[in-house]
Formats: sequence, structure tokens, C-alpha cells
Amino acid sequence: MSPDPEKTYTQQNEYNVTDSNSQLIEAAVQAADAENSLSRKELFARYKPAVFFSAALSVALVMEGMDVGLINNFFAQPDFLRKFGWPDAKGKIHVSTSWQAAINNGNNIGSVVGLLLNGFLQSRYGSRRVYMGAMCLMACTIFVLFFAVDIKMLFAGNILCGIPWGRSLHFIPHMSPDHSLITIIFHISTKS
Repeated sequence: MSPDPEKTYTQQNEYNVTDSNSQLIEAAVQAADAENSLSRKELFARYKPAVFFSAALSVALVMEGMDVGLINNFFAQPDFLRKFGWPDAKGKIHVSTSWQAAINNGNNIGSVVGLLLNGFLQSRYGSRRVYMGAMCLMACTIFVLFFAVDIKMLFAGNILCGIPWGRSLHFIPHMSPDHSLITIIFHISTKS
């Protein structure tokens, strides 16, 4: 004779689940309690891959921040001015403020496009494939900046580089802790 379904659903324990799921829930709670009792040293030793994964993703985010901020430091450099500047009315080589603003905002334009593309691409192809594709695209778009011959090409390169950077802006802070244990998230997400 099979058990009465009404009785099975009414017999609940402290976690508000039926008896058929309570053993699984209790085992998960015990495992979480055991992980929470680990020291930081033992936690890092036991879960090295999670720590290294978070660190690698965080370095990618640092790279993005460095690249975006680095271009601003070039505007006053003599070599940069010789290559991308033009003389003003007094004959002094300069890059106009409108072009400086355009180059600075080119990263943001590309980042917005990258964030918009991210939602569509991630739901269609998955996080990992889209992240790897963004890193490959980043390697390609950096060549545009590196081999830029005029200010317009530099602006276009910043927009193109902004697309994978926008993808990284969304992916890294969310995925770095998501691929780790609950007990280690505090340590790796506050350091990244």
C-alpha cells in the first residue's frame, strides 16, 4: 500500500520541507556549517582554483580600468602630440579639447554597446563562450589603437575596444564570486 500523499505533505520539519527532501536539506546545511567553520588559511588551501579564478578575472578588470585611464595621460606627451596633433593659430601643436573628449567618451560608447550586446549574446551562447569571445575581440581591437595613424582612427579604436570592455564590466564582478563557495566569496570579492 502506497503512503497517503496528504500525510506526506503535512509531515514537515524545521526547514519547512517534506520528509522526502529533509535528508537532502539537512546534509546541505551540515556541509555549509562545516565550510563556515574552516579557517581562512585552510579555506584558501582547499579551494585554490576558486581563488585563482577570481584573481584572474579581477586582473582582467584591472586591465580594463588601466586601459581606459591610460589614454588620458597621453594627450600632453610630445610624441603623442607630434603624431595625432595639429598646429593651432600660434603654431603650437595640440589636440583639441573636443577630440580629447571624443576619445575619452569613445570607451564609454563602446562599453554601452558591449553591455547591450552582452545580454543578447550571453542568453544565446552562455557566459563562458561570450567571455572568451570578448577576450579574443579585445586582442584584435587593441591592434587598431596600436597602429592608429590619425586621431579619427584612435577614436574608432577606442569605440571598438569599449565593446569587449563593456562585456568585461558586466561579467567580472558578477561571475567571479558566483563560481566560488559561499564561505570564500567574502574574501575574494572584497579583494577584487
